[in-house]
Amino acid sequence: MNYYNIKVTYWQPFVFDKMCIFTNYKDIIIFMENELRKVIAYNLRVERAKKDYTQEKLAELAGISTKHLTKIENENVSPSIYIIFKLATALGITVDKLVYKNE
Repeated sequence: MNYYNIKVTYWQPFVFDKMCIFTNYKDIIIFMENELRKVIAYNLRVERAKKDYTQEKLAELAGISTKHLTKIENENVSPSIYIIFKLATALGITVDKLVYKNE
């Protein structure tokens, strides 16, 4: 079995300092998707709090359901780029504020 031993210290849009061992490329993709989901959820909560919006208010402004927004903020779903764009527009920010990890 092939193992992929990867030390990722910086890769846009993520910042890591982890030693990761993967058995296949699918695991790498899943790992990166999970990390992106965490970054988006965190940034979304922070930006929503800055605007003092409730989930209901932001969902209404973005034209999505409150249930879907809750799932995004709880890291249960990966939003499409279209939904990310709608959320960023509703918050009055650019998409990169949601997808890049802020240190």
